[in-house]
Amino acid sequence: MKADHTTREVRLPRYLDRFRCTGTACEFDCCTGWSVDLDREAYLRIQRAMEGSEAERAEFREGVKRHPAAKATPTKFALTVLRPRGPCFFLDDARLCTLQARYGEPALSRTCANYPRNVRAIGARIEVSATPSCPEIARQLLLHADANDRVTTTLDRVPRPLADVVVAANEADAYRAALDVARDAMLAVLLERRFPLSVRLAALGCAAEETRGWFQRGARGALSEGGEVQGRVGAVFDSFATPTLLARLARELPQVGDRDDLTSGIVMSFLAAGLVQERVGLTELFAQIAHGYAERDGATGPADVLRAYVARRDRWTARFAERIDGYFTNWAVNYVVNAWYVTEQDLVDYGTRLFVRVATLRFLFFSHPLLDRAEALDDDEARAALLDRAAVDAVQRYTRGIEHSVALVGRLDAMVRARASSIAHALFLLEL
Repeated sequence: MKADHTTREVRLPRYLDRFRCTGTACEFDCCTGWSVDLDREAYLRIQRAMEGSEAERAEFREGVKRHPAAKATPTKFALTVLRPRGPCFFLDDARLCTLQARYGEPALSRTCANYPRNVRAIGARIEVSATPSCPEIARQLLLHADANDRVTTTLDRVPRPLADVVVAANEADAYRAALDVARDAMLAVLLERRFPLSVRLAALGCAAEETRGWFQRGARGALSEGGEVQGRVGAVFDSFATPTLLARLARELPQVGDRDDLTSGIVMSFLAAGLVQERVGLTELFAQIAHGYAERDGATGPADVLRAYVARRDRWTARFAERIDGYFTNWAVNYVVNAWYVTEQDLVDYGTRLFVRVATLRFLFFSHPLLDRAEALDDDEARAALLDRAAVDAVQRYTRGIEHSVALVGRLDAMVRARASSIAHALFLLEL
């Protein structure tokens, strides 16, 4: 989708407006751990750039592999090759891209040129957000209260302003047409910071349940902003954003029942399934976490780990509740802005997907070995600095290890839906 540089409104969050790539100073470069799919145009562009000598042609043949003809598509035509231990074939010893150094930014694929940005379009508006698999994006997102404030800018801030996902101005599917209304209503709930994030997420889950059966893919209804479907879904979420209802949820949520087996089972299964293969960064962190629970707490099984985790979580939230809630509020807001609900069948599926990710990230954060170092300190400011580092590290390692594999994410989400078969089950995750 070609973007009109003169007439299109462009929005991005403040964390991305502040973002500047740290280059070789980055603790996890963006060129290690995953192959990049190339569309046909990018494949041919790199091939043309590397036709100057036989050495370059040989390098191209070694570093770029076409998908088999039966599986190739125009958007997934080829992929870059990884060297042993994970770096891109075209990454040099200084952790810089040799394609860009030799042929300039135009030689890069759209994925490489735009990363960590995601570009989407709603009618005439372009929205740009980013993935926190980039450590610097994770820092800017998690550690600033105004990280998700909207900023209006111009398309020259986006190297390749072509939208990956498009919601047209004249969508016939009312589920898609209501994106602005429904998403803004969900964000209004998430931004009620007077209440803990678990309460706000519970309100989202209850509101999603209220829309089951009539707000889903293929929904029909009036398409004007004040139309039937938009008005109805907006009213549902507005009713759950009231302080009275949120206060009631805050009283009732701790009483939902014995959640331990379901909660720990879903999160542990989610992580274990994602770690069947080596995941750069995440596999190492999970091994450190498992070792910590075994050596420090004598935990020998999931139930022991959960008990040790809860005690650890409660110690830290007693002292740093607002700070920790801020990390995951910012992450959840970015998720709603960045991962559009229109990719899911309905808002219940979308809510379940959101809940399991928040629960998994909280488990990784509270279990992080940096918190062991923080416990040994006497100064709260120094402790807070280590908490910030742990949050950034957990989020970027998880995102890099899990969310960048579309096929893996699809399998994991199917597993979660099978185990958390209702929104009531999914609500158990909010207390992890």
